[in-house]
Amino acid sequence: MQVRPCANADEMHAAFAPIWHYFGQNSPTGDVLKYYSQLTDDVVRPAVKNKQVSTTANVVRAAVSDLAPDKATVLVFVNQATTSADRAEPSMTASSVKVTLDRVDGKWLIAAFDPV
Repeated sequence: MQVRPCANADEMHAAFAPIWHYFGQNSPTGDVLKYYSQLTDDVVRPAVKNKQVSTTANVVRAAVSDLAPDKATVLVFVNQATTSADRAEPSMTASSVKVTLDRVDGKWLIAAFDPV
């Protein structure tokens, strides 16, 4: 999966959609949705507007760490490249995220999205 660079804040907010889609969902739920909506408004939009921040992210690996009939935990490894008006040379970052999914009405929904 690749998230393309974003030209503006709306595109940056939409860039999270492929991550949700990676897990078979178009959007997160509950607290995850609230958190990323607030993060977009409080941090991402100002960074895109003021510093022209652009990030490309690639999921390089994902593995199930726990699995039950109605709950799963997946460890996701992500490589990111970030540029800005101040720094045209990409800053490379490797990170991992623990994603918790709950099965509700036959659909897997993202219940938690925690950096590791």
